[in-house]
Amino acid sequence: MASPSSRKRSPIWDYFTVAEDTKFAVCKTCDKSISSGGNSTKVYTTSNLVNHLKSLHKELHKEYDDKHEKYLEEERTKKPSSSKQQTLFELEDKLRQWDINDVRAQRIHRLVAEMIALDTQPFSVVEDVGFVRLVKTLEPRYTLPSRKYLVEKILPTVHRDLMSKVREKMEKVIYFSFTTDAWSASAGTASLLSLTAHWLMDDFTRQSAVLHVQPLDDSHTGEYLGGVYKEMLEGWGISEEQVHLVLRDNAANMAKAMREASLRSFGCFAHSLQLVVDDGVLSQQAVIDLLAICRKMVGHFKHSAVAYDRLKSIQDRLGIPQHRLQQDVRTRWNSSLYMVKSISEQKMALAAYCTDSDLPALTTKQLELAEKIIAALSPIDEITKSVSSSSASISVIIPFVKMLDKTLKKHHDDLGVRTMKNAMLASLSRRFKDVEQNVPLVIACLLDPRFKDRFFSSVSKQAEARKILIEEMEQEKARQVESDTDAAHEPPSKRANRETTEFWQSFNEILEESGASAEGLSSDNSVLEQYLSEPLLEFHSSNCLTWWKSNKARFPLLAKLAQRFLAPPPTSVPSERVFSGASDIYDEKRSRLNPEKAEILLFIKNNFSLATT
Repeated sequence: MASPSSRKRSPIWDYFTVAEDTKFAVCKTCDKSISSGGNSTKVYTTSNLVNHLKSLHKELHKEYDDKHEKYLEEERTKKPSSSKQQTLFELEDKLRQWDINDVRAQRIHRLVAEMIALDTQPFSVVEDVGFVRLVKTLEPRYTLPSRKYLVEKILPTVHRDLMSKVREKMEKVIYFSFTTDAWSASAGTASLLSLTAHWLMDDFTRQSAVLHVQPLDDSHTGEYLGGVYKEMLEGWGISEEQVHLVLRDNAANMAKAMREASLRSFGCFAHSLQLVVDDGVLSQQAVIDLLAICRKMVGHFKHSAVAYDRLKSIQDRLGIPQHRLQQDVRTRWNSSLYMVKSISEQKMALAAYCTDSDLPALTTKQLELAEKIIAALSPIDEITKSVSSSSASISVIIPFVKMLDKTLKKHHDDLGVRTMKNAMLASLSRRFKDVEQNVPLVIACLLDPRFKDRFFSSVSKQAEARKILIEEMEQEKARQVESDTDAAHEPPSKRANRETTEFWQSFNEILEESGASAEGLSSDNSVLEQYLSEPLLEFHSSNCLTWWKSNKARFPLLAKLAQRFLAPPPTSVPSERVFSGASDIYDEKRSRLNPEKAEILLFIKNNFSLATT
């Protein structure tokens, strides 16, 4: 018995020989005869032989896989041979269909599954004519698997492997912060709860991972949600002590869920600002009526190409920028601001359009009200944009609350604007009255080299903040011993002169007012005094995490605290963004998608880049 000469180069023949009956090959390990797919070496196939190793000799199958990969690589890099036998082999290899379990097929199965998750494609894409033709052209030997095989075999494997990689990333992290949000699909009855982890690495780079997009099966009570949070954290082996802070929305059931799970939490800063705007501006009947008319005007042009073309010609004739009117989303107050702004910008073109149309035009009073809304809400819009960025930290909350308070208190000649500002000021004071008693917010503000202790409301609050930080330093010192090493110090950049809005003018005014009072404060902690005495970083042109990366050797204990307290974002936006993908997954074609499958897809989509870097 011997291996077929045309097959000697294939590593499968390290484990088999040709039987006397040439229709069979004999396993060298167990002497079992396996059908080789033909009675001539010219038509032999190896799929049965590979499956035999995979079923009965798993270690040998693994060894074969490694050899086969090297063999294929050698074939790819080998120069073309003039040998007729090699050419026939190559031709046969190109025409032979891969078995569904072939390692090359499995690799493409996996890529297809990853594509479906990353690009939010339906599972049925593997049955689409165009995609099937494309794949068949790119690799004729490969056959796309069925939807069922992909969902039941390949996708769970991709998910499991990715979870292992995410766990590896999180193994050395001591403290985690989290954002969370709930969402319900409009196309069905699915309801999901997201949980996203945030932390800072030792080099102060930000990392985050979407741990869950958990299906909710029961009424969303605080007790039920609290139990869900406990289960999610336990599943990842994260203890209550490791949870630094959770950013959530301001709903009563979410706040109660945090208490039920014994987790320290804080309401999403952007959502709180939304409530301030609702209290002070959007709840006024005149504003409600104005927004209703604005929505009707936007809808008119959005649903009529003829109307929009006519508006464009009027804009061109009047020399007005041909900008589209902005549609608002009722759950996002700043989208209402952008809608009002777009209509105010186009008021002349709209007035001209309405003279020959049934579309009602805004009255002079309503246009004046629109300008007042823009003036009153622009400072809060600036804050919302800043706190929603991926680099934002909870360290900005105390400074931004004080800056907004100061901005709203500034005199305004227009009575209507002043009334709106006063209403928002009252809401701001009510909703953030205890912000300077919140330990994570206080310490985060102090450890941000752009703010330090300059943005507290009084000298006594500055002193209390320093005391809170000193106590935390003592606790951290008791937990671990920090090495004290020398490192070169890069001086903080000087504050740049900038054109500023009314909101950022308040920033500079607060610094001037607080500078003198801060000089009178001192403590017996020399490290803290040295840190606080150094000039502040310029807010717009510097990064607090980059500063800590450069200066952690100078302030090792403070740096360790900064790594924990600067990690949480100020809003739950990172978890809300997860659901932009969820809305694509739960479209009309997939409204009955199993929630567990949806969670797997969202996990892969949101964590793929983290686990592959």
